[in-house]
Formats: sequence, C-alpha cells, structure tokens
Amino acid sequence: MRCGIPRATYQRWISGKAEPRLTLVQLKTICHELGIERVNDLPDDFGPPGRSSQTQ
Repeated sequence: MRCGIPRATYQRWISGKAEPRLTLVQLKTICHELGIERVNDLPDDFGPPGRSSQTQ
C-alpha cells in the first residue's frame, strides 16, 4: 500500500478487529494521498524522545 500500511492491517481496522494506531508519518502520507492540505505543518514527533506527553 502506498501509505505503508499492510492490507491485512487495514482490513482489521475496517472489520473492527483492531484499533488504528498510525504514526504521524503514516497520517501525513494518507492526508497527502487524499489531498488534505497543510498536514505537513505537523511535526513528525511530539515532545522529547523517550518521554510521554503527560500533563500534571
């Protein structure tokens, strides 16, 4: 698949057997394929490497 998502994974999402968990790179690729603009303004990562984004 052009978005880097295996067909079997996509089929599990559609059937409800699995919850989609896209990387930002995959999301950006899908948006590009669909002609959604300005998605390239999104960063490839959120927060510093190795740390989760938790609010206190």
